[in-house]
Amino acid sequence: MARIFQFRSRPRRRFIGLFRRRNAGFAVGLLIIGAIALYQQTSTSGAPSGAATPVSASEITSIYDGDTFRMGAERVRILGVDAPELGTRAKCAAEREAAIKARDYLRRKLRGGAVVTIERNGNDVYERTLARVFVDGHDIADDMISIGLAIPYSPSTHGKWCDIVRK
Repeated sequence: MARIFQFRSRPRRRFIGLFRRRNAGFAVGLLIIGAIALYQQTSTSGAPSGAATPVSASEITSIYDGDTFRMGAERVRILGVDAPELGTRAKCAAEREAAIKARDYLRRKLRGGAVVTIERNGNDVYERTLARVFVDGHDIADDMISIGLAIPYSPSTHGKWCDIVRK
């Protein structure tokens, strides 16, 4: 007589194969990808993107040029402006001089005892935090543009400070 039903001594476990030794690398990979995704959802400072965060002058550790500064390990790029480049990245002497003026202005504003507020808005390709920066309620980008120390950021004008300064 033929057997119609075949009974197993143990029930079948379908998902146990994920954790076998030969699949351990796959499981570890999934855990790493999940951890990276979770990390990228938070900004480097722990503040949510878009939320205005007050900053004390002592938190600002260095000011590199007219549109970039550092707060501890976090590098912040001021959103919406293009300031002239310093050092070897400057393409002419006039750009270098304008860059020093822009950096010194930003240094005075950020370290002058004013209330500084940062509104984070993601990261750029260099992993710098993009942020709108307000000093005593005024957007520092608008201030720098209005007095001629920076221009509104545009890919078409980025890096063309020598042409702009000569005009």
